Amino acid sequence: MCTPCNPHQTVHPSTQGIAREALCLFMAYASSDLGVRTFRAKILEDNAPSIALFGSLGFAETKRVAVFQEVHMELAVAGGVAESFDRAAQALVRKEYDAAA
Repeated sequence: MCTPCNPHQTVHPSTQGIAREALCLFMAYASSDLGVRTFRAKILEDNAPSIALFGSLGFAETKRVAVFQEVHMELAVAGGVAESFDRAAQALVRKEYDAAA
């Protein structure tokens, strides 16, 4: 599950830290600002690191599609997951975007 972002935390590029942090921030924003309530991932079945990453975030395998060699995973935003995303979203730095610039 995602934890609130720590801007002072050092993440080593050879670990899942950067991908995990990026996914957490994306999902926190999407759930809090855009109202997304379900996340789905389609991952090639030979991509064990990505399957493990999504699994560590709470995604559950929903099906395998042999013809595409894909694993489908899903995460519902409810309960503790929603609370985790809310905490992470509160840590996001938001800036106004000026489309005219």
